Amino acid sequence: MWRQHDNMESSAVRGLDVECVVNRWIVDYYISVAFEAFRNEQDSDFCEIRDILQCHLVRPLEAYDATPKKIRAIQFLTRIYDGDKLDFSFDSQEDLTPLESALSVLDSIRDELPVPQKDLERVQKSVREMLVIVCIKNQAFDKAKEVLMKYFPKSKVGKKAIFLGLVNKRSSDHSVLQQVSYQQFKQEMLQFCQSLFPFAHPFLSRAARQLVVKRREAGQDAEEGDCPSAPQPEDQLLPATEEKTSRHKPR
Repeated sequence: MWRQHDNMESSAVRGLDVECVVNRWIVDYYISVAFEAFRNEQDSDFCEIRDILQCHLVRPLEAYDATPKKIRAIQFLTRIYDGDKLDFSFDSQEDLTPLESALSVLDSIRDELPVPQKDLERVQKSVREMLVIVCIKNQAFDKAKEVLMKYFPKSKVGKKAIFLGLVNKRSSDHSVLQQVSYQQFKQEMLQFCQSLFPFAHPFLSRAARQLVVKRREAGQDAEEGDCPSAPQPEDQLLPATEEKTSRHKPR
């Protein structure tokens, strides 16, 4: 009886091992697709993929050293994507706008990932300024003033002076508000996220491409359970800079 119990337990562990690996492949693939959708301004695709990722990230996930970087990057981009919507919130316990939430994720990136300080400061400044611009453009002048006092406490010149003047006049008419469009801002934030880790086609994408080529060469249609006759090992499909870390860490 004890042996049967041990076998069942061993089988369960092996099943969890498999799920962890598969989930990492899936998450890696969909993060890659999400970045592509964000880059190409495919809004509906990005939203759908974001929802798919949210479901998979609650499952056990094998840990690679690049995985936390990719997850932080997609969390940041998700908030940037909705940053021009002041009535949207990602933090149920706090009344934060999406761009304020993006600043919180940026703090996590600073604490967890090796990112040059000058890059972080540049991105942080861009997010803060865009937050004020979004508030002013949406006529949320009280919120804009709150943000100015919180994130620009010492500055009394430059853009803060312009923003504060607009807030006091309750006006959204100034050329500085038009200098950077929100679409340009999104692409700037995307470039920052791409700098966090090396980009390469994910394992699932490469395996699927091998299969498609094999089908075309053989003149075959899709069949259930088909696979490449000699698929490359995963290690050969990963970028050389990506290394394994401890395994099976659920997030």
